[in-house]
Order: sequence, then structure tokens, then C-alpha cells
Amino acid sequence: MIASMSVVSSSNVVLWLLGLLTVSVHLCEEVAVTRKKIQRIAKEKLLLLDETHCRLSAAPTHSVVLQGEDALVTVTDTGAYAARIDMIACIHESGALPAFTLTPAQRQRDGVKGLTTNHLIRFITHTLAPAVATLPQSSFVLILDKSRIHNRKKIIDAFATAGVSIEEVLQLPSQAAKRLSPLDNALFHDWKDRVRAHCPLSLRSISRIMTREWEAITQDQIRAHYRHCGFYRGCSLYLDCSRPSVHKHSI
Repeated sequence: MIASMSVVSSSNVVLWLLGLLTVSVHLCEEVAVTRKKIQRIAKEKLLLLDETHCRLSAAPTHSVVLQGEDALVTVTDTGAYAARIDMIACIHESGALPAFTLTPAQRQRDGVKGLTTNHLIRFITHTLAPAVATLPQSSFVLILDKSRIHNRKKIIDAFATAGVSIEEVLQLPSQAAKRLSPLDNALFHDWKDRVRAHCPLSLRSISRIMTREWEAITQDQIRAHYRHCGFYRGCSLYLDCSRPSVHKHSI
């Protein structure tokens, strides 16, 4: 087991290093242009929305077993979506906004394998937009990645049902979310660690734990991740370039 884990770990490191080597100067320039635009936007106007998930298997693999109990867990469904809870989440500088979770039972009921545009639009219309409407700003800039479920017009219209004006939808360049999204880098990761700390997780409890831990995210945590992604004026536009001596950026 130790040997196999070492191989996986080494493979991940190799993939990470290859990723650094394949970052092009063009991608860095796209990131810089987008980062500069975000730096010029008042942070209280920003909304960042994205999707993620938690798996029951993504939890500590060792635990205390009482005498007489079976130390093995039998897995009867190895499908990629079997024990996965999907979530749509959004943050504002003031804190985490209400989230939406989709369980395996709900996916089966809806006849889908994952989140769809319809799920997103219903969530915005009934939950997210009313929450955003309570914020003091009159209009917002929404930051999204290029997921297939992100239909700009439908999203803007869904917010409008609660009187929320989305003045611009800013979509991140392809392959840039890890550098420009506070959710991907790395608010989601921190949140998942807190969810896993509640192990053992069950399909009955995980949605509640995911929501509770999401709502516990603080304003200070969000601002720290904004800073990490270079959202504030004064941050270098190329702060996360992996090959500065090769790219020779002008700024």
C-alpha cells in the first residue's frame, strides 16, 4: 500500500511539473489582461460562481475499529457519480452566499448525471438572486469559468427576476481558473478539508455538513484568497507565472 501511494504521489508531481512547463506566454498574457480588469472593479461588486463536488470516498481511509467489527467496507457501486454530492456555490467579498447541493437520489430523479443549466438557473432564481438582492450594491460583475452550463443570457435573466442587475459577465480564459478563481485556488480545497474532518461521512449527513461548512467561510478567508489570486491593485499581473525568465513579461 505504501509503495503504491508513493507511485501515485510521484505521478502527481510529474503531472504538476509538466503543467508548469506547458504554460505558454500567451496564457500568461491572457491571465494578466483578465487580472488587470478584475483589479479595476470595486471588490464589493464582484460575485464569483462555480461548481464543485464532494465524494464519500474523499475522506480519511483509516479509522478505529472496535473489537468484533469488520474493518472492511464493501463497495457495491463504483460509478463515478455513485457517492458524489454536487454543489453550486457563490462568494461575495462580504462572505459566502447560500449554496445548492445535488444528491445521487436527486440526480436519479432528474435523470441526469450531474449539474445542468436548469439546476443552475433554478438555484439562481429561487435562492442565490434573492440573497444577492439583500446586498447594498446596485449592480454586480459576475465571474465564471467556461463551463458548458454557464449560459450568460439565462444567468443574467435569472438574477433579474430578483431585481439584481448583472452589468457584466466576465468569463475566465481557458485553463486559467486555477490562477484566477479564489474558489479553485484554493477556497474549495480548504472547504473540502473541513468537510472531510467530519468523517465518517454518510449520504444522509454530507449535504448538511457541506452546507454548514460553506456558510462558515469568513470574510477574511475570502479576502485572503482574493489577494492570493492577485485581485487587488498593486498585485503583480504575473505573480503566478511559472517561467518568468522564459516569458520575459513586459510588466
